[in-house]
Amino acid sequence: MVKAQWKLFEQSCVDTKDLIDIPEYHIPMSAYHIPKVQYTFREVISGLHFIAHASERSLLFSELFIDVVLSHLKASGVSFPKGARIQSDNGSEFIGFWQARHDSAFTQTVQSFKGIKHTTTPPKAHIWQADVETAHRLIEDEFYRIETFSSHSHLCKRQPGMRITSTLPDLIPTSKIKLQSSTDVIQPFILKLLPCRHSTLIISGNLNLKTISKGGTILFRIAKF
Repeated sequence: MVKAQWKLFEQSCVDTKDLIDIPEYHIPMSAYHIPKVQYTFREVISGLHFIAHASERSLLFSELFIDVVLSHLKASGVSFPKGARIQSDNGSEFIGFWQARHDSAFTQTVQSFKGIKHTTTPPKAHIWQADVETAHRLIEDEFYRIETFSSHSHLCKRQPGMRITSTLPDLIPTSKIKLQSSTDVIQPFILKLLPCRHSTLIISGNLNLKTISKGGTILFRIAKF
């Protein structure tokens, strides 16, 4: 299907970006132990995207990330159109073991939201993720290579403004965001999901997941019960 014919939120892409190979970012990353990986969700029609940071690529982190983003969108009044899909590549952080006989935890989380499916790109078909890859390149050139960081909280405070002004400049001044028809609107708090870091998780015993909001940053913790 031609991209121009897609409805808003009909297709969104999820991807990860290694930050360790950015020279300007590597120094503060080593000195202040700030995250090595960025997780990105990007809606391809509007350019809206959300990001998280983590110490590594992980199926569990991907599952947590997509759950937070889709829950936020649902709570913000987004109505996903028929055939809505979340596209990723075939990285293990999304599909798990490549010979697995069952859907990964990431796929199951996506498809637990009614009407949304998880699809993957064909092997080596990098152009299928071109939209989010382009966004990654812009973020690297205009943010990670320019800004300086002294802590993860500092990184999170700098990033929301960059994200919003670079992707949705025409939507910020309005009281509501128009969607595909005059009756479809989203309140502007859809933009207020701040960058979040997936904290280190220790998986053992009988565990239950909790989320804790602290200082505008979403921190994920595993709590034993």
